[in-house]
Amino acid sequence: EYMATMPAECRIIPFIFSDDEVAIFALSNNRLDVYSSAGAVIQSNITSNCNWTTAQLFQLNFAQFGDTVFITHRDNPIREIRRTSATSFSVSAFEFEEDDSVTVGGVNKTTQPFYKYADSSLTITLSAHATGTGRTLTASADFFTTNHVNTYLEINGKQVFITARTNATEATGTVLEDTVSTGPHADFTEQLISAERGYPQAVSFHDNRLWFGGVRDKPSAIVASEIGGYFNFALGTGLANEGINVAITSDTVNEVRHLVSSRNL
Repeated sequence: EYMATMPAECRIIPFIFSDDEVAIFALSNNRLDVYSSAGAVIQSNITSNCNWTTAQLFQLNFAQFGDTVFITHRDNPIREIRRTSATSFSVSAFEFEEDDSVTVGGVNKTTQPFYKYADSSLTITLSAHATGTGRTLTASADFFTTNHVNTYLEINGKQVFITARTNATEATGTVLEDTVSTGPHADFTEQLISAERGYPQAVSFHDNRLWFGGVRDKPSAIVASEIGGYFNFALGTGLANEGINVAITSDTVNEVRHLVSSRNL
């Protein structure tokens, strides 16, 4: 049955808000159009924050919870399509929850997952270990890129926010938590998910958690939010309701491409 003409080459996915409210998302090159199940246009030509391309359309994964659909692709920042009313939808960047009980210089502690990407021989030394802004971070070998600006490191288990890059071995940052000593520190991790390391390919909701998997530079990684807190991925002290950060263990590298929520994940 002919119902509507698509604006371009599209991928269509369902949006089911309730038994009597079903919409169709038509994703095309950097664009979203929303139709009713009868083919009527609900909202057309949404382009803000639509970061997918035609070539990526059938590599995208998506998961819906309530009024929000999460869209993932390993080369793109995560996107949220949110229903703001029966006739209005918007696209925005996914943002991890922040802990505003820990804040320095207008920067809050993050709850996102971290991973040790750098070789264990590489160390970072701070100009001062106490909390504060304008701290110099010096790496023992080339490490910092422009993509590290506005990202977090965990040094000695404490968070530092990178505000500027001087060169490959030096950056400036805000120490959010006292790192105890200036170093040199080999015990440091960086954001699992970033422009430097890539983004998750897979997404799902399971057991009241939001799950991501298949980050470009850590393709076997699986991370999950805390129970009921879909933007908080902090591991905390390892309690059963807190975040999860694991990797599939085997004798080969397993690239996570899809997550399916059934009786088990």
